Amino acid sequence: MWYNIWLVCFAILQVGNAFGSLPYGNSTARPFTLRVTDGQIRDFKSLLTASKVGPEAWYTTQRDGQLGITREWLTGAKKAWVNFDWLKQERRINSFPNFKAMVGNEALGATPIHFTALFSKRKDALPLLFLHGWPGSIFEFLPMLDILKNKYTPETFPYHVIVPSLPHFGLSGGPIDVELTLLSAAEMMNQLMLDLGFSKGYVVQGGDVGGALARLLSVLSPEVKAFHGIWHSPSPQVKSFTGGWRFDDSEPARSRFPRRTPAHDQYHTSRAGAHRSYECLCCEWLVLYFRTWPTTIYRWLGALIKPSRYACLVCGVTNQGTQVTLWH
Repeated sequence: MWYNIWLVCFAILQVGNAFGSLPYGNSTARPFTLRVTDGQIRDFKSLLTASKVGPEAWYTTQRDGQLGITREWLTGAKKAWVNFDWLKQERRINSFPNFKAMVGNEALGATPIHFTALFSKRKDALPLLFLHGWPGSIFEFLPMLDILKNKYTPETFPYHVIVPSLPHFGLSGGPIDVELTLLSAAEMMNQLMLDLGFSKGYVVQGGDVGGALARLLSVLSPEVKAFHGIWHSPSPQVKSFTGGWRFDDSEPARSRFPRRTPAHDQYHTSRAGAHRSYECLCCEWLVLYFRTWPTTIYRWLGALIKPSRYACLVCGVTNQGTQVTLWH
């Protein structure tokens, strides 16, 4: 039985690795395999087990969502994570070609960037860059990669699909001695594509923070031939980052997006927004908080998503020293 299981796993890895040939050989990208030690997982689960769930109160038993998550939900989420099979997720990540590359930036220097990809062997393949949001990870795109990998072979695949972990997300690094802005992050993503040999042009798609980066790339990088971005909402604000268009502040437009003010969208699509602190969007202080006391992340995520989805929260592990972080 174990032999058959091994054959299946080997076949899956072989199919995934078939898409792992870099189309241009001058890239700094190197194959990468994720390995989280048993000790790191054990340390995380020990910390999680020791985390206490607060006492029951009237406020923590209300199920309408108006007052946040319930104590019952948090208890169930903690139990699910204690019993979570991380190795299964690790195998899923490694079933796709993974790489790490040192991406240069004039202001920030070289930064290690992780990405997973499906590369075609066709010379006319279209490069596609997919950028995840916050909170998010490359896991958002793995179902799509599954479909593409199963439908095509490297010889028939019409695209090069590149899915990076954004700077300071997942397995990518980031500067620690200088502030990282949206503009700098966008420049790094463009440089990654140039280093991979796609200077003739590529298409970019992103959501949330990735959507903001996609919009920046469409203006700042002539290599970007088309983009699709989801940033906040499909706002009536149609002004580009270079400030060339006008804002539609009509009553019909504002009524479609009652929670978005003109000033709010004006800022997020302005030059000032481009230089906005990327770290503020990533909220690094939350990362420190979550790593210190892991049940905190469940309380926070519970306020963002429906409780029935808690079993699907784990999207990856950041291997930094002796710390293991599991995030959405």
